[in-house]
Amino acid sequence: VNNFLIKPVDKPKLYNLLAKYVQDLKLKSELEQKRLEKEQTELQLREKEKKYRRVFEEFQDLYFEIDLSGYILTVTPYIQKLTGYTPQEVEGKNIELFYKNRASKEKFLDKLVRNSNVENFETELQRKDGSKIIVSINAHLIYDRNGNIKNITGVIHDITARKKIEEELSQSLKLQQLYSQVTQIFIGSENWEYSVEKALQIMGETVQVSRVLLFEDSQNGYQTTNSFEWSSDEIETNANQLQGMHFSQTPAWKALLQEEGEILCNDINKLPKDIRENLKPLAVRSLLVCPLVIRNEVKGSLAFVECGYDKNWTKDEREMLHTISNIIANFIEKNRAYERLMISEEKFRVIGSAANDAIIMADSKGNINFWNSAAEKIFGYSQTEVIGKNVHTLIAPERYMQEYKKNWFHFQNTGEGKAIGTTLELSALRRNGEEFPVELSLSSVKVQDEWNAVGILRDITQRKEAEKKIKLQNE
Repeated sequence: VNNFLIKPVDKPKLYNLLAKYVQDLKLKSELEQKRLEKEQTELQLREKEKKYRRVFEEFQDLYFEIDLSGYILTVTPYIQKLTGYTPQEVEGKNIELFYKNRASKEKFLDKLVRNSNVENFETELQRKDGSKIIVSINAHLIYDRNGNIKNITGVIHDITARKKIEEELSQSLKLQQLYSQVTQIFIGSENWEYSVEKALQIMGETVQVSRVLLFEDSQNGYQTTNSFEWSSDEIETNANQLQGMHFSQTPAWKALLQEEGEILCNDINKLPKDIRENLKPLAVRSLLVCPLVIRNEVKGSLAFVECGYDKNWTKDEREMLHTISNIIANFIEKNRAYERLMISEEKFRVIGSAANDAIIMADSKGNINFWNSAAEKIFGYSQTEVIGKNVHTLIAPERYMQEYKKNWFHFQNTGEGKAIGTTLELSALRRNGEEFPVELSLSSVKVQDEWNAVGILRDITQRKEAEKKIKLQNE
């Protein structure tokens, strides 16, 4: 430029130089802009990577990627919380590491390959410490550009807690049903020995044992005899081998029942030697014996025997079987005293005294003539307050009254009705006006040529709340 200031101006050359200079500036500006944009893009990518990495690491289910042979390619850090293994310990290992049962792994892979995906596949896995967890797996196949299967990716959700709740609820419902069934057998029974045998069968099948044995002690208390027995189809009956078992030879049997309130053993080898020797003919593996207590004295026992494996008895099972043992004890005591059955109302009183459910009897007019102590606790009325009052007016919500009035005349004449012999879920009223859900088992019994209605009512408020919780978890 200085040359042009001291020399004649060559305008075309000057214009060319200026144009080139402007073009260089523009190019530099564009390059700088691209550099800044690239830095901004890289910054955004790094931020997104941090975000997704955080999600990946904090994901509360286990994300995984494996190859077709089952070798682990990628897992989220959640695997350590779920299984006890770190990602570094399992990557490159086969998923057989988590399967104690190889068939379960093969079933999962076969189903996945056939359907391209699996949803809510439930299986049991083994943790690093050997404990078991139950999981639900959702997975699908990944294909390459040529349509060939490349890998498998999916998510594993721990459902151990949910399954435990479901199992506990299922067990609770089974035991409640058992109680209702056994009680119902004794109410209105015309053959008390058959009723006991049927009760043993229902108990054995419900708690899934090999045998149920009922022992009755002699009047002098020196020996006990196996008077009733139920055995599963796979087990031979051995009742005749346990007749007249002298307590002088098995002192631990009665001592444990009196002092501990039961004989409980998941491993027969842990029992006292005298008991083991007497039970040899039964090939016992696990044992629960409940005393038959009559007027605060042990008068016999009810033994639940498992021959196939070392059974673990739950607290709920034990409590329910003890309760039923009390009912059976009272039932047998009364029927041993009277070879012919007493009238149904008197027999009902014996069973009702041991029951935890409300047992209510109403005469042909619908007026209450029996109201046990459990009914007092559940509804809030004492026995003296309710005897002679109409049961429907007292504890039934108003919306049921029309149906009751329509059907009661038929029941008075026949002892029959839509609800007789069934178990219903409906609502009832406490003394304070509170409405609550109940399970009602209804039967009829003829007393002095009049049909009486017998209802067994169980407060199922807690069960309904548990069902709601499970439903919410599943949603």
